[in-house]
Amino acid sequence: MPNSVVYSRVSSFFQNQRKRLEDYKSCLRFLRSPIRRLPNETVLRIFDFACDMNDLTSKKLQTMPALVISGVCSRWRNLARSCPELWSRIQITIWSTPRRLPSFPVLDLYLRSSTTSSRSPSNFPWTRDFLKPL
Repeated sequence: MPNSVVYSRVSSFFQNQRKRLEDYKSCLRFLRSPIRRLPNETVLRIFDFACDMNDLTSKKLQTMPALVISGVCSRWRNLARSCPELWSRIQITIWSTPRRLPSFPVLDLYLRSSTTSSRSPSNFPWTRDFLKPL
């Protein structure tokens, strides 16, 4: 093989490697984010402040901050799931009493996630049984 062909292949190989490394570097840029340097306790305090109330009957995701926070990344999901108080502040607006309680998966998620909280559903009457019409 002539030297020019070898040089061309080697040059192409190194250009491809450089491109791959630059792509990888840009993927890892989020690791330098200042929020990643905060201790878990501080991040949980911020979450606690942000999750004043979760309106479960709204069709907007912004009204369910615990759910939004838990969907950002695995660290935030694990932190949010470890703090039941975030999931215990719920608001449900019922305009009429249905004959049969419909499926409400978001409510089930919040009730499960708040079970070890001092404000957990076991300490208050708003479990699914309480919501059933008389």
